[in-house]
Amino acid sequence: MQSRSVIFLAFVLLSLGGCSPYTIAPGVGDDAPYLACADGNADDVFEVPVNFDSGERHSGSGGYHYCDGCRRYVVDVTLTNLSNCGPYDPKEGYLGPCSVKIGASAHDLPSSKGYGGTEPTVPEDCNRYRLRASFFSKHVGDPYFKYITSETMNFSGCARHGSASIIADAPAKDKPWKIYRVAAELMLRSSAQEVKVVVGQPPIK
Repeated sequence: MQSRSVIFLAFVLLSLGGCSPYTIAPGVGDDAPYLACADGNADDVFEVPVNFDSGERHSGSGGYHYCDGCRRYVVDVTLTNLSNCGPYDPKEGYLGPCSVKIGASAHDLPSSKGYGGTEPTVPEDCNRYRLRASFFSKHVGDPYFKYITSETMNFSGCARHGSASIIADAPAKDKPWKIYRVAAELMLRSSAQEVKVVVGQPPIK
């Protein structure tokens, strides 16, 4: 009877959105950098081409929060030395910024204005909204991710505070492949919500 209960629980967790095989147990605390997320496989990947506009990956649910280990939605964003460097001009060379903005956001928040909404509109939800994202990076071939930073976004009286994004530069030619890892979590009141990782254009210099 007990074995059936264990199997049923595992099925429920997987149906909530799937759990990556992290090998570091939880318990690193409520504070960033949430090091368990630097280990194991990502939940999704995103490769940035030479000619690029924007793109995103969705967790599909808040099921990531109920998995062992990281308990966040993890996306690996891969950049080459030419990522987002286009277009190419025969005289001027590559005209793009050769960098991207990588961030986390809510997706289809229950108390937002409509489908795909990212911000709460109900005062109680505004006061109990917390989006956290930790960022790591490594060159392809390196054994471990290195911690970069952690960012938190919340609301006060439905006015947004903070952000959850970084600017990632394309790697140098001598190490042309680099992976930026984003580990994001969104809590609304006491439950985890669907979150997305957004890759877009950096600020204009």
